[in-house]
Amino acid sequence: MATIASRLREALSVRGMKQIELSEKTGINKGAISSYLSGKYEPKQANVASLAQVLSVNEAWLLGKDVPMDTPIPAPAVDSELGEYLEELKNRSEMRMLFQLAKGATKEDVEKAVRIIEALRQSE
Repeated sequence: MATIASRLREALSVRGMKQIELSEKTGINKGAISSYLSGKYEPKQANVASLAQVLSVNEAWLLGKDVPMDTPIPAPAVDSELGEYLEELKNRSEMRMLFQLAKGATKEDVEKAVRIIEALRQSE
């Protein structure tokens, strides 16, 4: 397993950053960063978080874990109404068909389709 020291050196190299710049951006003194890079000391969790944030790397990766280097991007929040629509698209083939047909449609085309569907519902 990789060490924090080796991962820190790699991240600095990949990001094109110098120790002094890392020190300034994290607020961690230069001596501590030097000790981390030499493997003499390991950073406390708060410093690991700060180093990972400034270097834009995954904290677990920095700690030597076998995970991607880059910070994972959180999935966007989905409101309940949108969630319901997504479920409909996922579970109903006819809804996917309507969605596919509507992809290139203009606003007027969609409004016309809505009026047609409403008229069909009223005739039932």
